[in-house]
Amino acid sequence: MVSFVLDNGERITVVAFAHHYLDVEIEFPPGEPMPAHHVHPRQSVHFEVLSGTLHATCRHDESVLATGDLLDVHAGVPHRLWNPGPEWTRALWRTAPAGRTLERFQALSAIERRHGHRDLAAQLVALSEFDDVYRYDLRPRFVAHAAVSVLAPVSRLWLWTRPAHAS
Repeated sequence: MVSFVLDNGERITVVAFAHHYLDVEIEFPPGEPMPAHHVHPRQSVHFEVLSGTLHATCRHDESVLATGDLLDVHAGVPHRLWNPGPEWTRALWRTAPAGRTLERFQALSAIERRHGHRDLAAQLVALSEFDDVYRYDLRPRFVAHAAVSVLAPVSRLWLWTRPAHAS
């Protein structure tokens, strides 16, 4: 199985992958701050909480999910999930269709390995390159898209020309 650790401490393990879906087990670390809303423009996501509790906001509706609870988020719906509690939370996460979600995890992981962390420059590059599977829900959309489009090439150059993180 392939696993990734994101910069916010979330651990993702690929469970199953096909063109029409990607299943991962995700572990949310305790004490996570509330993240920004984001959308998956062409993909729906489904979560099943395996253990612990998970806070979720879809559009403007907030809920707390416990073990066994399910959450379905349709394509294009702004949402965020996080674990402000004291224990790790595990969930099964299905993205359908898979799109380039696995490629996005691989790219973010490569940045982490090279530099030891993912900073604003890396985030801009990832937002630009994987806009088809993940976007922050920033309004107005055309302003956010223009800003990322202008800043991403500069960030890409700076990110890949700076020295790699010493392990």
